Amino acid sequence: MDPMLRGELETSLRRRREELLREAAAGAAAIAALDDEREAEPVEQAQEARLRDALVRLGERERIELLQVNAALDRLVDGTYGRCVLCGRAVPPGRLRALPATPHCVACAGVAERVASR
Repeated sequence: MDPMLRGELETSLRRRREELLREAAAGAAAIAALDDEREAEPVEQAQEARLRDALVRLGERERIELLQVNAALDRLVDGTYGRCVLCGRAVPPGRLRALPATPHCVACAGVAERVASR
């Protein structure tokens, strides 16, 4: 992989990891604030429960993306970044720029999505 492209993608991955960590901390703080509030009326409690559920789901997506970003950074270290983890072919630079944490080429991404949706 071209060293400039590698550096660009590594920077992008590290920035995204920092954003995710900040978002996760903000979500945790919002949940803690909801838990600390005084007892509310039933309607307010229902709204708070929906908000808490949304924050938890958001946190799960962030957790999954953080795992993907960390895995991509690990592949950078071990020299396998930019290669599909399933078939070993090079992942095109345009795909890596659009999805820096992707572990798959386009063909294998389709296969992985079908398997995951079962």
